Order: sequence, then structure tokens, then C-alpha cells
Amino acid sequence: MQEDVIWEIISLKIKGEPLDADELELFEQWIEESAEHAKIYRILEEHFLKESVKRSIDIETAYNKVMFRIRAKAGQPANHIKLWRISACAVVFAGILLSIFFFHNSDYKNEFINKSELAFIGDSSNVVLRLADGNNVIIDKDEYLNITDNGLIANNVNGVLNCVASFDGKNDMYNSIKTPIGQDYKLVLYDGTEVWLNSDTYIAFPSAFDGDERRIKLIGQAYFKVVKNAAQPFVVETENMNIKVTGTSFDIKAYHGDENVSTTLVSGSVKVIGKANPKQEINLEPEEQYFLNVESGEFVIKEVDTDVYTAWMEKMFVYKNLPLSDIMRDISRWYGIKYKFMDERSAQVRISANVEKNKGIDNIIDMLNKLNKVIVTKINGEYAIKAVNMNITE
Repeated sequence: MQEDVIWEIISLKIKGEPLDADELELFEQWIEESAEHAKIYRILEEHFLKESVKRSIDIETAYNKVMFRIRAKAGQPANHIKLWRISACAVVFAGILLSIFFFHNSDYKNEFINKSELAFIGDSSNVVLRLADGNNVIIDKDEYLNITDNGLIANNVNGVLNCVASFDGKNDMYNSIKTPIGQDYKLVLYDGTEVWLNSDTYIAFPSAFDGDERRIKLIGQAYFKVVKNAAQPFVVETENMNIKVTGTSFDIKAYHGDENVSTTLVSGSVKVIGKANPKQEINLEPEEQYFLNVESGEFVIKEVDTDVYTAWMEKMFVYKNLPLSDIMRDISRWYGIKYKFMDERSAQVRISANVEKNKGIDNIIDMLNKLNKVIVTKINGEYAIKAVNMNITE
């Protein structure tokens, strides 16, 4: 049975659109082929009815990831399928299916946060602290706040959450912080380690470090200044890599769904362990960056100007010869805007820029247009981006 055909039929059925006799027969055959098919359809139907998929997904990558996983389980070749073979209806379905694999499939290889923690990752206009007992605390960065709960004693002063003490805490009692679009925040852990959190970032940390390591979990971007303790290494766990240190300063950029993730070392030393190959430890020296392609598992080590990768802490966007696709992803995370590339060439245009965040999105759009490499026009609340000498139409 052709995969693109069944995906389209299932998509139509889930959306409540009528199927003809042939389509219905194909659907019933697919359901009867295996219990796994029936389970996938049930999860899909429940998910589609419960909520719309909010996360932006690269559909072709999404479809191929799903096919790779299904074929790998069946022992079949994991060849890729080009989008031109798939109807628009099936493309939407593929995106929904990938999101379900991320959030419902218990054996997803990079799942490192349990379902209750994943449920916390949502939209908010404020910094949110989720305590180990499951209660949420809304944080106004300008107001003093004192917290005493489940081993955690902390206070919010001048936009910084200070974990000042711990009582009867355990290293498996995780608290979580989620920063919203357009806001950053600082966290000082109980051991004195300082963590700067960028926009749209999630961090989970224990109420106490009482084991043989200090382990925290991260989705997003953060800069760490780790207090040295050789007897108790500090470990940052992300979806695709772990970073192990004893005392050092470094930046991690590891947003969920990004094609690439990175670790940039400012001072000291770190060990990077890719989860695809956990036996391989990569040692970084200052001003080196570990740059990983999530899909292929390939990585490079390169020398970089660390100021570029830590400028976000100073409320700056600083880019050196980066593709506009990477730049717009960062900008959208700060300003919460929607955008689309109207042609492939515009996404690959490389740009160098140094822009203050507080000057607003209009300033950035004006800058992009003045570079005369792309034309950016706002259409129905969305920024449409075209390479120069090409027209933008609604």
C-alpha cells in the first residue's frame, strides 16, 4: 500500500471529511494490518481532537523522521520520500504525526523529560516556576518573591531567582523554570552556579545536589558559569547531547526541533557526549564550539568568537555570515512573530548584523530591507521574505 495514499486517507478521516468506498476499504485494510496501526490512529484522533499543533515543523524532515522510525522498527530500508509525492493533506498529517511521536511515544530515543514535565512546556507571558510538588508560581521579575517548598528555599530579587538554601532536598526532586517569548531570566543554583536563560527556554533543576554529580536538564539556550567542584561534576542534559564540567563558563543552544544544536566554551574545559554515540567524549578548549546536526548525527569542532554567541545576554542580536533562516528563527523566539520564506534562495541568504533587541522588530525588518538582499513585507500579520528582484504577492 502506498504510504502517501494512506496518509492522505487517514488525514481526511481524522478531519471528518467523507471517504469514498475505495478509500474506506484501504483504510480498513491498513487498520487490520497490525495492532500498531490501530494504536497510531487512536492516538492521532485523540490528539487532533484535543488540541491544534502549535509547534512549527519542517514538514519534509518531519515526514522522513516518521518514516525512518516506522521502517526501522519493521526492518525496512529508511529511504527518504520527496514532498512532491505527497499531497497537501498528507503533509499536514505528517506534521501532526511527528508531534505525536515527540510527546506520546515512550521509546523516543531522545526523551529525557517525563510526560508531566513536558506538559509544563506551554505558552505564557510570564516566567513560570514549577515546583517539585507540581504547583506553578508566576514570577514578576520586578517584584520580590520568597519561596519555601519541598526542599527548595529561594527568592526572586531584581530578576534573579536565588536558590539560597536547601532543607531535606533530594537530587531527584526537580523544579522547572520556563521563560516566555521575549524575556530572559537568571537563576542562581544552590551551589552558586549562575545560569542565564534566553527566551523560550526550559530548565529543570533539583532542590539539592546530594549525589555524585550536579545534573540539570535544558531545552533552549542558556549560559552557565559553573562553580568548581571536582568531586561533584556538573552535567547539563539536553535532548541530543550531555555537557560535563567541573567549573567553567559556556553557552548551550539546544532548542527542541532545531536542525542544529551547539555548545560554545568561553573558559575552562568541557566534555560533550552526543547521545547518538555515548561512548565518545569530545573535549573542548576555550573559544571552541561543538556544532551538531541533529538529523545526521554529524558534528564539527570549530574556533569561534565567543562574544557572538553570548551577545544575547547583553540584549543584542549579533550574527556573522549566518543564513537568514537561522537568524529569523532567533528573532521569532524573541518577538513572537510569524514569518515565511517565499523562495528557497531567501532562506539561504547570509547576513552579518549587530542589532539591539530593545529597538523592536520594525528596526530589524528595516535593516534587512536596507541590506538589499531580501525584501520583507508584512502580509496578514505574517512577514513574507523574498530574495531581491522577486515579487511578493498575497
